[in-house]
Amino acid sequence: MMLDVLDFPALAAVARHAPAAPGADQAQTWLAAHGFHPAAVLALIAAGRLEKAEDACDAAPGGDSALALRALARVRLGRARSGEADARRVVAGGDPFAIAALADALLERSAPADAERWLALAGPSPRWPEHLGHSFLLDTLARVRLAQRRAPEALKLARECARRQRALNVRNPGVVAWGSTLAAAAAATGRTGEALDAADEQLDLARAFGVARPQRLALNVLAQITGAAA
Repeated sequence: MMLDVLDFPALAAVARHAPAAPGADQAQTWLAAHGFHPAAVLALIAAGRLEKAEDACDAAPGGDSALALRALARVRLGRARSGEADARRVVAGGDPFAIAALADALLERSAPADAERWLALAGPSPRWPEHLGHSFLLDTLARVRLAQRRAPEALKLARECARRQRALNVRNPGVVAWGSTLAAAAAATGRTGEALDAADEQLDLARAFGVARPQRLALNVLAQITGAAA
């Protein structure tokens, strides 16, 4: 799935222009008219329409891309076991979305060492290609490093993910919620100001785009930093 997915108008709209709903509507219309397209499904995932994305993958006529994206949607829906099962079926092909989904599922099971081994399928990090899919991998690897109590490395990876997303003009944290990852890594290294700025930015953008999951992630990390109830 190494096509330049941001060339797909609906995904570009969801990723770059708040709110996400019009671009997501465009993606759903495209899927209804033409059938499965990975960028259209990714647009639904980024807009928080995870069940719709899962349905679109279910209706696809097979293929690794559909399984990889269904894995990603299921992990974000909190169904890590089923997402892991999908990802394992296709991860050997090196699809970054499948690798990220599998690693995220393993992190949910508190298995960061296993997650790291699968991330190695993408090649040496962080010298991954500057494709959107590899931003998912950078964010996931940063969270692996946090779980391993290697916060300085996590901070470096999260900052690189942020740089890449800004370079691509991807503003919607429903694509990759790097702000909460950066906030957690910055807080873990004593950089409270940077941590609060990153979490606040993600929260503001998530509200503007109308995506709930990155709002929750930002509020959770703010609660950890400030000690307040989210």
